[in-house]
Amino acid sequence: MRMKSIKQSIFLKVNTMFRITVILVGTLVLSLLNVSTSAADKGLSDQNTVNQEQRETEPNTVVIDFGKYPIGKLPDGFSASVTDGGQPGKWEIVDANGTKVLAQTNTDETNGRFPLCIYDTVSIKNVEVSTDFMAIAGKVDQAAGLVARYKDNNNYYVTRANALEDNVRLYKVESGKRKQIGGANLKVTSGTWHSLKLEIEGVHQKVFYDGKLIIDANDATFPNAGKVGFWTKADSFTYFSNLKIEPAAAIPHSRLYTFTMDDIGGQQTTLSQYKGKVLLIVNVASKCGFTKQYAGLQELYMKYKDRRFVVLGFPANNFGGQEPGSNSEIKEFCSTKFSVTFPMFSKISVKGDDIHPLYKYLTSTTENAPFGGPIEWNFNKFLIGRDGKTIGRFPSATAPLDTKVIEAIESGLEAAVH
Repeated sequence: MRMKSIKQSIFLKVNTMFRITVILVGTLVLSLLNVSTSAADKGLSDQNTVNQEQRETEPNTVVIDFGKYPIGKLPDGFSASVTDGGQPGKWEIVDANGTKVLAQTNTDETNGRFPLCIYDTVSIKNVEVSTDFMAIAGKVDQAAGLVARYKDNNNYYVTRANALEDNVRLYKVESGKRKQIGGANLKVTSGTWHSLKLEIEGVHQKVFYDGKLIIDANDATFPNAGKVGFWTKADSFTYFSNLKIEPAAAIPHSRLYTFTMDDIGGQQTTLSQYKGKVLLIVNVASKCGFTKQYAGLQELYMKYKDRRFVVLGFPANNFGGQEPGSNSEIKEFCSTKFSVTFPMFSKISVKGDDIHPLYKYLTSTTENAPFGGPIEWNFNKFLIGRDGKTIGRFPSATAPLDTKVIEAIESGLEAAVH
């Protein structure tokens, strides 16, 4: 009996210890599961935050058709504001011969009044924003405008078409004051639908009217992401049928755009401002047998600049000491002797131990193949395509107006950026 009692006691203790162990293991497993679930939830939350930030700064294309909104109401996602004086804008959906459109209906004639209708859902830096509009009425003004990189009601870019003035303008509004960046005089007909598009990529702004590029400018006042929206002036009564917002097509990366240079006046600049343009890069000199090529270079620039072609001149004293002057002397010589208006840069070296990084890149037989190789004399010419890649090279003896040069430029201007 005594032995049986001892065995039962041992069994009870072992059984109790087993149960305790099971409970402890179960608790530990649940704890680990909770930690894992919490971490997963946190990771999902963090990822959702990242995704939300991406949606706010790098949205997909957004197309807003005002036909689905009720008449008399401001569309969802928009807010109304005003720059300068006068009454606030009243933006609402109206009926335009059976089609619902957005319009600013307050007819306050205050000349310095600029009603805004801002789409608050998206903030984007590099953007193409477009609309179809029809100017209907207005004694003081009949304007239709698009806003981008909107910081607040006193700081943004705006392009606007005006049916009373028959022109399109690109402005920056800084601290509530407008300053024109670019413009074009053309017919803007009241009572007719037109298209307007503002494209901003980096410091580069382009304006398209009825599908045609009419303004091509550079300004760095507002470098950061901002909202987009509509703009009018004074008593303008204008229909807007839609709003399209899409990320500006990124131009493929090229190392050429990473170089920072000093212009002929000593101001630092970057070659990235020439993204999307066809370039002719030339090492120039003032006392060379080829110096007369300045005239041909200027003629090329004037002929093609409206098609986004630019000549870039880089003075260099590497050959026969034929560019001995200072930057100010070189600038004076070019402007007075050849009426040069294309961009000129400060004097650099294009060969040897002190070769400038730009020309080290251009002459590299690996980075710039098959157009690399040393500069042989003044007025060597590199032709750069819209994507920043070299598409041609011409020796000093090949004149700027040579058929081979012109044909290559034409081909580069017609090529699309891939």
